[in-house]
Amino acid sequence: MRYLRDKRNYVVKLSPGEQVMASLMDLARGERLAGAELRGIGAVNQARIGFFQPLERRYDTRDLHENLEVVSLLGSLAYGDQGPMVHAHVSLGRSDFSLVGGHLFEATVSVTMEVFVTPTSKRLERELDQRFDLNLLKLG
Repeated sequence: MRYLRDKRNYVVKLSPGEQVMASLMDLARGERLAGAELRGIGAVNQARIGFFQPLERRYDTRDLHENLEVVSLLGSLAYGDQGPMVHAHVSLGRSDFSLVGGHLFEATVSVTMEVFVTPTSKRLERELDQRFDLNLLKLG
């Protein structure tokens, strides 16, 4: 992972073989980010995505092992009991020009990944919401 910081953002470049979510959590720890908004594009060749089933309080997951264009990655960085947590959703383009998307658990970069990270001035935290058994953003 390589990155630079301007006045407002971190511009992150991931290389082939790097893990997207793990790299973003490493950045958060290393730069001591209080929280952040995430936006990215790129290409991956492995991804685990999910769709949350609220009545069942669980994710249906799908593992993808193919070349995929990251059409859009949007998310946030906040802190839970175990440290930084990235919550991201992703739209992935397939070679037949169809799209698949959902909650991103992890993905492996195939060519590059470009992520713009906009830090927050206040610490963002997550806490367990018993209704869904999910760590949701805690505000106030």
